[in-house]
Amino acid sequence: MTPFDYIILVLALVMVYAWCIFPPVLSLIARTKSRHKVSADTAVPGEVPRVAVLIAAHNEEAVIRQRLENLFELSYPVERMQVLIGVDGSSDTTASVAREFAAVHEAVKVIEYKENRGKIAVLKDLVDLCVGGREGGGESTPNAQRPTSNAQHSGSPTHEEGSDEVPELLVFTDANTHFRRDALKRLVSHFRDPGVGGVCGRLVFTSVDPHSVPEVDMANPSSEGFYWDWETRIKESESRLDSCLGANGGIYAIRPELFWSEIPDNTIVDDFVIGMKVREQGARVVYDSAAVAYEELPEISHEWGRRVRIGAGAYQSLCFCRKCLLPVHGWFSWCFWSHKVLRWLSPHMLGIVVLLSVLQLCGLENSAAVPVMGRATAAGALATLLLALAGVTAKKSRETSGLFRLTAHFVTMQLALLVGFFRFCRGNLKGRWRRTER
Repeated sequence: MTPFDYIILVLALVMVYAWCIFPPVLSLIARTKSRHKVSADTAVPGEVPRVAVLIAAHNEEAVIRQRLENLFELSYPVERMQVLIGVDGSSDTTASVAREFAAVHEAVKVIEYKENRGKIAVLKDLVDLCVGGREGGGESTPNAQRPTSNAQHSGSPTHEEGSDEVPELLVFTDANTHFRRDALKRLVSHFRDPGVGGVCGRLVFTSVDPHSVPEVDMANPSSEGFYWDWETRIKESESRLDSCLGANGGIYAIRPELFWSEIPDNTIVDDFVIGMKVREQGARVVYDSAAVAYEELPEISHEWGRRVRIGAGAYQSLCFCRKCLLPVHGWFSWCFWSHKVLRWLSPHMLGIVVLLSVLQLCGLENSAAVPVMGRATAAGALATLLLALAGVTAKKSRETSGLFRLTAHFVTMQLALLVGFFRFCRGNLKGRWRRTER
């Protein structure tokens, strides 16, 4: 074997470890060394905690009323729940629809921002409003336009109106998400453990409108897919062993004091960063797969742009959460390296492998040995590309699954990560957003 062969082999083994070996090893270790068991008991003794449900919405007029109706249909006492909606520079009727609902539900407060500033900027203002008592657009965003609110219509208790009740828990969700009836109770039940700082629920993708279909018909949606189910199993194992990596933006809750108030406004994968910062402060994030939320699948035409944006956000979050890579965090650090970092570096390793293989096959390596790894890599790359092309063709109809579609998903994910990496290196990342068509 040549020197290039050894480099190719080492990089290939690292990728095989990250994608194929780590998940079953993690599952085995989590079963044998598990210190944390997710309880199915949702009976919270005594008075249930007061929660603030925070929603940042941009051009969500089609779903915002259903989202609010869903929250008030949950098996959670309405008197212990406050809902804050930050309407982020919408050009439609999202704010007016939300205010109509708030006019007859005093637990709802609508804050409207005339300028689109980005999801995390709005969420920070909402946290300040319900916990810190500052009106949105305050100290954390000094250049933001002061929002308008519906406080005079909703009658919701605020600090400005003399209420000293602050939420014991913050619940984050999206405007297009639909909670199963017991989801909020399940999230809250885990906080009886003082070591738990956050709880992440399970996000299930469905090909139909989650607001219009009975929950019994969505119990096991066929559209969830192999990859998402695989990720769910990894999250469950990480939670049992130590702590879940990040959170699902559609359904998670944290203790207010653990919210990272200094998170930059241009943060892209805010749910991941917020969850990681909870663990960085010494508390755990539990993953409860039975705390279910549903979201409709995004349009295929928007998948590439969404993946590139998430890819750029992955490298950005690595900078924000680099302390979690330190060995002092034990199993959590190992999971972060194996589950996230090595995967985020996979396109770079693949690029090096392909480059060295090309150099070998072109005879540019100064060696008389047969380029074994170069030939094997070239054959594997060609087969993967053919499978991916077949998968992309079949994926347009969402009717074909299996090896073709899985290979296409993997290849496009690597390409999106690579493009996202270059976008991250270019800098000037924006936190502003556009609604993803469903």
